[in-house]
Amino acid sequence: MGYHRGEIFISPFISSVFPNNIYNSPPNYTVMRKKQKDWSKDMAYERINRLFELAHIEFNDHPERSNRYVELARRIGMRYRVRMPQECKRQICKHCHNYLVQGATARTRLQGTHISNTCTSCGKQIRLPY
Repeated sequence: MGYHRGEIFISPFISSVFPNNIYNSPPNYTVMRKKQKDWSKDMAYERINRLFELAHIEFNDHPERSNRYVELARRIGMRYRVRMPQECKRQICKHCHNYLVQGATARTRLQGTHISNTCTSCGKQIRLPY
């Protein structure tokens, strides 16, 4: 029969009795790739959430470390093309990308039809509807 080393030998009897055998059809790489992509996006989402938890915990003692956690979360989101959760997105300054904590690094005011958050490190305003 001439088969090379590493190939699986399938007798003609098996292929005639089991026509839809897994050995007769090539592997479906698109399905395997999609499962791997879904898994990596789920893992990236979990990592982003965990980094924001750590940023919240570490802010009182090490505010520069919480800024680093936010930077890492943004990079993970961009690398795996995962949307950042809405509650996490509102805790980041859109200009200097620092971690915003109301009363410490952000000043919050109600102005008519929107909420105005002012970053104390760069002075930029972020307006959110309410």
